[in-house]
Amino acid sequence: MTSLEEAKKIAEVLDAKKAQEVKVLKVADLTFVAEYFVLATGTSSTQVKSLAEEVEFQMKEAGR
Repeated sequence: MTSLEEAKKIAEVLDAKKAQEVKVLKVADLTFVAEYFVLATGTSSTQVKSLAEEVEFQMKEAGR
């Protein structure tokens, strides 16, 4: 799985869990830390925590 595919998968997971303003930003030309950042917002701290946990779970399931 390429880094772009990973970023898209994360964005899909966030969208499915009703995250708001999901964006995938290419930052490879700006930093050496990452190739892409996935940003999203939630309506409460509880929802944001749930979003993060779901992304972590789904990426582990995908072997990442």
